[in-house]
Amino acid sequence: MKRGWKTKSGQKLKIKDMSTEHIKNCISLLNRYHSAKLNSFYAFGNLLTGDEAQVTFDDVLEDLYENGWEDRAEDYICSFEKELERRAKNES
Repeated sequence: MKRGWKTKSGQKLKIKDMSTEHIKNCISLLNRYHSAKLNSFYAFGNLLTGDEAQVTFDDVLEDLYENGWEDRAEDYICSFEKELERRAKNES
């Protein structure tokens, strides 16, 4: 992944230029965001009644996973983790 990280204030940073603490905080943020999004989506699904509604919900959920709903967050986490690994190798 070659893109950088856009901060809350709108500043664009290259991952290699971010502090280690910032990278760790971003990984935590993405994990929390993903969990909250998934939990709210499932909570909505529990409000549906009837077989047809549940089938529609399941189809939408499957489509989200197949079309990369999480890919961007996973790409960032992977890039962040690779950078942390690179730094650890350079320190030893």
